[in-house]
Order: sequence, then C-alpha cells, then structure tokens
Amino acid sequence: MKRQVGDGVTDAAAALTREIGDLGRAARPGDRPEDRPEAGARPSISSALWDIDTLSAYLQVPVNSLYKMTGASAKSRIPHLRIGGRLRFRQADVDAWLSTLTSSNTDALARMRQRARKVTHGAD
Repeated sequence: MKRQVGDGVTDAAAALTREIGDLGRAARPGDRPEDRPEAGARPSISSALWDIDTLSAYLQVPVNSLYKMTGASAKSRIPHLRIGGRLRFRQADVDAWLSTLTSSNTDALARMRQRARKVTHGAD
C-alpha cells in the first residue's frame, strides 16, 4: 500500500483517540450523577415559569385548549407571557385567574359586557 503525505498524522491521531477512549471521558459539570436532578424533579414551582405542558398537567386540560384560552378571541384569557415566541405562565397568575372563574364572577362579567355594548357616546 502506498503511503501519502499526512497518513502518519492520521495514524497518530487515531491511536491517541483509542487511548483516550480507553480512559473514559471526563465529566463536565452537570453530567455528573450528583449534579443531575432527581427523576421527575422540577424547579421550585412558586418562582418558576411554567411551559404549556406543565400548565396542561396542572389544570388537567389539553394543550390545544390552553392555546385557545390564550388567544385574542378567548372570553376569559389565561394570563401569560411570550418569551422567544413561546408561552410561559406564572403559578400565582394562573391561581388568581382561576379564582375569578367562579360562576358568579363569570355571570357578572357577562352582564357588564352587555351593558358596555349598549352605552352610546356623544354623536353615536
């Protein structure tokens, strides 16, 4: 077999790679077992922003329904943030929103909206 320029370098690199592979790789911070979160562990719920899947599990509502509840045409919109084009939710905001959804509050809100539609302004 005819050797070409650079073959020696390639052979040396392959040998070095085999030696390093035999030693194993050094763990980076976060890759070590003691740095990994427990299975199923989540960040602190009170301060963390939830994604739509987390909110779906919390409210036990399908993700598609949540997207509808955050849309501009929703009657009672879930308070949310858009960060990088993705929806995020705060638990405190969601809990406050839930407390306003009692049937009496929903009925009162509907009546207020009907009255607001009937109001005429000046030359209307």
